[in-house]
Amino acid sequence: MKIRVYWEYPDFATHLGEQNYEDIELPDDYTEEEIEKEVAEVALEHFGWSYEILTKEKK
Repeated sequence: MKIRVYWEYPDFATHLGEQNYEDIELPDDYTEEEIEKEVAEVALEHFGWSYEILTKEKK
């Protein structure tokens, strides 16, 4: 089956020319849970993130 995965950038305008979706192929017998897992992985590939532990002293 073909699935179109959409994502949104709440703080940025999408008029910068970047697509906000990707089409993926999945087996026809995937369950809703398997589809959701794959879709989440694809969407998360389009976001960068990091973290900093604030309770530790910087070295």
